Amino acid sequence: MKIIVLAGGLSPERDVSLTSGAGICKTLLENGHQAYLLDLYFGLENAPANLEDVFTLPGAGLEIAKNISTKEPDLEALKKSRPDQSDCMFGPNVIELCRMADITFVALHGSVGENGKLQAAFDLLGIKYTGCNSFGCALSMNKLVTKQIYKMSGVPTPRGTHLTKETKDLPLSELGYYLPLVVKPCENGSSIGVYICHTEEEYNNAVRESFEKNPDEELVIEPYIKGREFASAVIAGKALPLVEIIPKDGVFNYENKYQGNRQYFSVGAGFRMSVFQLDAAYLISTVQSNPLDQTLRFSLSFDMDGIKNLFR
Repeated sequence: MKIIVLAGGLSPERDVSLTSGAGICKTLLENGHQAYLLDLYFGLENAPANLEDVFTLPGAGLEIAKNISTKEPDLEALKKSRPDQSDCMFGPNVIELCRMADITFVALHGSVGENGKLQAAFDLLGIKYTGCNSFGCALSMNKLVTKQIYKMSGVPTPRGTHLTKETKDLPLSELGYYLPLVVKPCENGSSIGVYICHTEEEYNNAVRESFEKNPDEELVIEPYIKGREFASAVIAGKALPLVEIIPKDGVFNYENKYQGNRQYFSVGAGFRMSVFQLDAAYLISTVQSNPLDQTLRFSLSFDMDGIKNLFR
């Protein structure tokens, strides 16, 4: 298959996207596909005369991927560095190449790649792509909307409210919230812009810094709930083994996720019987001095209806 792996873009998470996109592209190439890694925002300036030849270019576009910085990218500097100085979110030849491809693998992180806008544009243009449709993306990317859906569906979730540039100066007592609090952008990922505030000074600084970076952003504030953090991926309806997230220090922020001595991967296996399922995962650190290195995690799940049937 001819596949465009779409990554980068004008997003605070572009570096993460480029790195994961490069990994996806390499895997597709290894499996015999004609894949090309393309930056949504910068596109392909010096494309071959026959655009179809892009799918057989040496290097497959992987040269655009680079190591993730400890800080989010400077988006204003990126805008100034674009050769055509266009304000269009799609770079040169992006639409054309995505339409030529059998499918576009969306490897974008944050903003336009996850909030449904890209998917809506692709739907109008007849471009096939991976992942959720525009409606599903719009619902799940917006933390406030997701929280309301949880509440209506009876799913436990911390209470929360939102701040805009019009309401950002309201005192906490008027909002009905008290410290400690979590302050985070409504539509960001990778823990960018997440603050845990224990004092009023920390809270005021978090709100001020957030709106300085993006004046049109909405913020979510929630009570801070101290506890253990677990993650579980679900593929084709099957939950993979639980992984407990333990940052080396501080909170699980952008740096802890993607930098230094804080990275690891896991391998797992499991089996399932009529009434229970056992999964195990072994975590291996990619660097030294990671507290998760060489730890074995188990998860055990039961089918309660199946257990009841055993005693009938």
